[in-house]
Amino acid sequence: SWVPKVAAVSRLYRSERSFLPNQEERPARLLNAQPLQPHKRLTPSQLQEMSKTNLPGCLFGLTFPKTADEMKSAEFGAEWFTKAFHAAGTLPKDNRVARVVGVRVLDVVGFDAAGGAAMKAIVTVEYLTPDPELHTQLFVKYPYLYEEHPSWRKELSMYGDVDGPEIRAQMLLTHLFPFRTAKFYFGDVCRETTNWILISETIPFSRRGRVENGKVVEQVEYEPY
Repeated sequence: SWVPKVAAVSRLYRSERSFLPNQEERPARLLNAQPLQPHKRLTPSQLQEMSKTNLPGCLFGLTFPKTADEMKSAEFGAEWFTKAFHAAGTLPKDNRVARVVGVRVLDVVGFDAAGGAAMKAIVTVEYLTPDPELHTQLFVKYPYLYEEHPSWRKELSMYGDVDGPEIRAQMLLTHLFPFRTAKFYFGDVCRETTNWILISETIPFSRRGRVENGKVVEQVEYEPY
């Protein structure tokens, strides 16, 4: 557990005593992944065409879904989630994702918009062997379709590389943080298409209140997280 470690470091810090970083076991995802390839800037026409394709990612060498519909399709679905989680070392080899129960796409505009840098969905899965260490509610981030949001896709995929570093940080750093973070399940990016995907556990934040015609019509009392 991370709590005793953080408490010990805090005591040493308050007493102004020096300490060395904890020696953490390297997660399997770091042993299996390839280096993150440099960002490749495409022209608008190249981005429009290449983003329609499904090519392997540079980290784990797997193709991956680029839409919510593909996540539950016969091409990907439970079999793909199993391969991806096995590749990233987040699912034991003797277990598998038995079924994709559902995919709920989160709003990208309006009062309930879930951020603005990517599409987001909650994917519910079932495992062959239930395990308290495996989450059934998964939070998935993936890029906007060029056909639906061309300006946003160009801004995020052409003019800089915000996706690769985020995935890499999740892979390289989260297990070293002195606090709990959402568990990493899988992530990859294809530099040829600029498509990417990042899967983690879903944090059960409280629901929001409601606003109608600019007025708060439902107030939600929040407990400390």
